[in-house]
Order: sequence, then C-alpha cells, then structure tokens
Amino acid sequence: MILFLPQDFAFHDFAKNIAMLLSAKTLAKARIPPTITRGLCREPLMRSREIAKADEYQFYAARQSPHGGQSTARHPRLCAPHSPLSTNHFSLRCPSGLPLRFFMHKETLILNSAAMERALTRIAHEIAERNENSAEVALVGIHRGGVFLAKRLAAILSGIWSQTVPVGSMDIGMHRDDLDRQPAPALQPTRIPFDVTGKTVILVDDVLFSGRTTRAALDAMTDLGRPKRVQLAVLIDRGHRELPIKADFVGKNVPTALDQRINVRFHEEGGTDEVTLETGGGA
Repeated sequence: MILFLPQDFAFHDFAKNIAMLLSAKTLAKARIPPTITRGLCREPLMRSREIAKADEYQFYAARQSPHGGQSTARHPRLCAPHSPLSTNHFSLRCPSGLPLRFFMHKETLILNSAAMERALTRIAHEIAERNENSAEVALVGIHRGGVFLAKRLAAILSGIWSQTVPVGSMDIGMHRDDLDRQPAPALQPTRIPFDVTGKTVILVDDVLFSGRTTRAALDAMTDLGRPKRVQLAVLIDRGHRELPIKADFVGKNVPTALDQRINVRFHEEGGTDEVTLETGGGA
C-alpha cells in the first residue's frame, strides 16, 4: 500500500483504521452507516464503485501486450478514467491502485489582512485610552505570534503618542506547567530591553485559549522585576478558559469547539496576514 499525505495531515483513529485495513473495493461494498461515511468520504460509497471501474480501465490499458506494445484490451463494463484528484484531497492507493477520497482540514477565513489591521488599530486606541501616562507603557510579545503583534501595536501607539514605545519579546517555554508531559520545548530568546519595574507592561499574544500560556508569561515576568501593572492584549479570544484569566484588549471573540483550531499567519513569516478557523481531522 502506498500512502500519499500532506505533511501536516492528521487522521481520526477510525478513519485511519479503515484506510489501512480495508481495500477500496471493500469500502465500496461495505454497508457503513451514512453518518460515518459523511465524516470519512467526500462522496458517497456509490461513487467509489465508479472510481473502481475507472481504475480497472487504467489497469487494463496499461498492461503490456506480448509484442511489447500497449494492450488496447478493455473490460466490457469499464467506464472512462476518473478525473485527477484535486489539491483538496490526499491520494491513498491500495494494491489495486484505487484512490480513496477523504476530508482534509477545512479552513474558514475569520480575519483577512485588512481586518487584522483594523483590529490592531482599535486595540492600540483602547490601550491609549486606558493608559494616560504613556511614558510608563511597554509592550512584551509572547513568542511566536505575539512578538509580531507587539511590534505592530508599538508602531501604532508611537503614532498616537508621538513617542517611542518600548517593546520586547518573551519565551515562556521553561515556565509551562506541562514540561513533565512533553519533550524539551524549542526555546526562543527573551529580549526585554527595559526595566519592567514600575511600568505598565502589556503582554501581547495572538490567541487566548486555556489561559495557561498567559499564566506562564506572568511567572516569567516576575523573574524580570515588579511591574506597576500587567495588562493582556490578544488578537483572538476563542474561549474555553481553564484558569481565571481574562484579556483586557481583544481584537475579536471567536466561539470555537474544543476540536477546532485557530491559525494566525503573518507576512513576517513569508505568508499573508490572516486568521482562519480549522475544522476536521480531529485537530
């Protein structure tokens, strides 16, 4: 069996077992309840039979004739080959060569580049309204996405206050509460080019979820000094808090299910500014 998968693809356990243990023709003949097949296959199993015939057509057409040429023999019940798979599917080929189609992760656009810029501009103005003494304000971005956002917010605030706003970056890898459950984290440098003591430090992160990343950031902050106050700014608040932590500034509240994922992409990493909601595949 040859399995072609994108690097970041994740299987649901049931789908994985079905794909690895059953051939395509077995799947086509199996009477699986529709509620399951809708989660496994992009098309009904009836469609799999058509694809099976197309694959047999390709098999017979590719057979070598005794004289070394291509055989033109065709099965009498074969249909035309099916169109190539689109980029929205991965290809699973069993010994018969039959491709199966499964759902990949579906992404829904939450914020595009312009919407992200508007959200950051609004957050910056809210920060300026809540903190009258601009000289005390400093921003600290939490790796990874929070660093990009903190730099953008600092640039906007510098335009509002007509003065430079200090900005730093923080890695919270060694302050996580699950270090005993996972391999050693990949650490990033922490750069705080100012004294946090007596300042209003605004922690910046891209997504607020359980609140454990923020708790780790607060622990890391106490190693650097004693700020006058600490505020939290996030681009996305997706809910499902596990600790009593609430953001002071939120770009957008996005209700999510636990098995969904928020993806935040930045042009600083060579992509496009966007926020998407990813559903499916047990992510």
